[in-house]
Amino acid sequence: MYKTLELDITDGIAAVSLNRPEKHNAINFDMFRELGEVGEHLKSNNEVRAVILSGKGKSFCAGIDLSEMGKLTKDGSFDEMALTPLPGSESNFFQRAATIWYDIPVPVISSVHGICFGGGTQICLGSDIRVAHPDTRFSIMELKWGIIPDMGISTTLPRLTSYDKAMELTMTNREFLAKEAFDLGIVTKISNDPKNDCKAIAKNILNKSPDAIIQLKKLYKKAWSTERGQLLKLEANLQTTLMGGENQIEAISANFGQRDPHFKPVKSHIKN
Repeated sequence: MYKTLELDITDGIAAVSLNRPEKHNAINFDMFRELGEVGEHLKSNNEVRAVILSGKGKSFCAGIDLSEMGKLTKDGSFDEMALTPLPGSESNFFQRAATIWYDIPVPVISSVHGICFGGGTQICLGSDIRVAHPDTRFSIMELKWGIIPDMGISTTLPRLTSYDKAMELTMTNREFLAKEAFDLGIVTKISNDPKNDCKAIAKNILNKSPDAIIQLKKLYKKAWSTERGQLLKLEANLQTTLMGGENQIEAISANFGQRDPHFKPVKSHIKN
C-alpha cells in the first residue's frame, strides 16, 4: 500500500515503520506524502488506541534526502508548497510529516535508534513520548545546509528544552547522543530495546479508558501554552464528558474487581 512506510494495526496498536533502510530512512517526496497520509488515516481510525513510530534497518531517520529535494528548488515548486497550508490544516506539505503525530488524538510513541538527524529529529519531536537507544545520534542539522528547521520544530522544541539550549543545538548542528538528549528533555526514556519498551508503554495505555486517554492528550496539548483560567475551565469541561460514562464506570469496576478492564471503542474521536 505504501512505498516508503509499513503500517500494521494489531490489537489497537498501530505500528508505523519508516521503510527506506538502504538510505537510513532519509525522507524523500514519497515519504513526506505517505507520512501525512498514514497519519490522517490513523487520526480518524477509532479502533487505534496508540501509535508506535519507528524506522527499519540501522536508523530511525537520517533527515531529508537532499538528492531528491533539490529538484523542488530548481523548478520553483518548493516555495508554493511551503507557503500553502494543506486543506483543513495549519501545516504545509512538509510540516505535516512531523505535526500530524501531534494531531492524532491517541498517544504516539517514537522508538528511536541509529541516526536521527534533521527532519528525523523533527518527526520524532512530533510524537508524545520518545524512547531512544543509548547509541542514538541526534542532530538538528539544517543550518549545515544553509536553511532553518521548518517541520514544526518551533511548536515542539520550546515545550521540551530551554531557549539557549535549543539555540546552541540548532546553530552548531552538532551531534549529541541519547544521554544528552534525555538530559535536555528531548528524549523521554533511554532503553537498550526501545521498540520493546514502546510496546510495553502502548500496552499499558490499552489498559486505560480510551475516552480518558483522548481527553488527557487534548488537555496536555494546550497546557504549556494556554492561560491558567482557560486551562482550569478546560479541565472541568473535559472531565464532565468522562464522568459516569460507560468506560469510566468500567475502569472503576475493573479496579475494584481486580480484573482486566473491557472497554468499549470510542464512538468517535473528539476534534482537537
